[in-house]
Amino acid sequence: MMVWFGSHWAFWQSGLMSVAILVFWLVVAWVIYAFITSGPPRTRTRDDGADARQILDQRLARGEIDAEEYRRLRDLVAAGELGDLTSVSVQWGTGRLGNVGTHLIDAAVMLTGRAVRAVSGTLDRTGRPDCRGPQFRDPGGWGLLRLDGGLIATVDAADEARGPARVILNGTKGRAITGGDDVTLEFWDGRRDHWTSRRGEATSMDRALAEIVAWLDGGQPFPYAPQEAVGVLEAIVGFHASHARSGAWVELPLGGEDRDREVRSG
Repeated sequence: MMVWFGSHWAFWQSGLMSVAILVFWLVVAWVIYAFITSGPPRTRTRDDGADARQILDQRLARGEIDAEEYRRLRDLVAAGELGDLTSVSVQWGTGRLGNVGTHLIDAAVMLTGRAVRAVSGTLDRTGRPDCRGPQFRDPGGWGLLRLDGGLIATVDAADEARGPARVILNGTKGRAITGGDDVTLEFWDGRRDHWTSRRGEATSMDRALAEIVAWLDGGQPFPYAPQEAVGVLEAIVGFHASHARSGAWVELPLGGEDRDREVRSG
């Protein structure tokens, strides 16, 4: 799977995607090593007791979010300020499920603290040309993700769509909208809060590189479970598998012939 990214991204999106590139290749190396040394792929497991706070701790250690953002997101999730989550919306332009989609879906998993358990999707077959040549095909699409606890996330990512990438969390007490440079909180009792960006300070890439170097030097364990990244990649493959079955639900982790499905993403 090859990785390529376009331009015109907001700072928080660029930071998240830059970190994900580094983590992605580390995960690829880990998966190849595990495959060679352990034989057939193992079934992915996840500690169902891991809560949103623990997942946010991992992202903080990786440098994806700064301390202030971490405290706000951690407290928001842990205190239930949005109430019970009722739905999630993930939307971006330019399609590319295997490229942009990995980062936005990972963001939804991080913010909710819930893994993707099933996918129902339809690929966008309009045939948007890839700048690298016809051998590369990474379509966008539309669909549903069923997360832990039955929470449903909608995905809207058409090939020719335009607009900012964003994740919206809807709850019984309000909603959180991430997009552009900021986060907006809207509560159903009329309250509203707006978190502005922190430009000019150490970037998420700076912190991520420091964490990776420390891990490579043996100074500390790598603060990200590869299974989490594999789970998001499985969700992308799940879109392709579901499309081949006319949008039928595909359960994760993948099994049978779906584990051998080839997806050429960007």
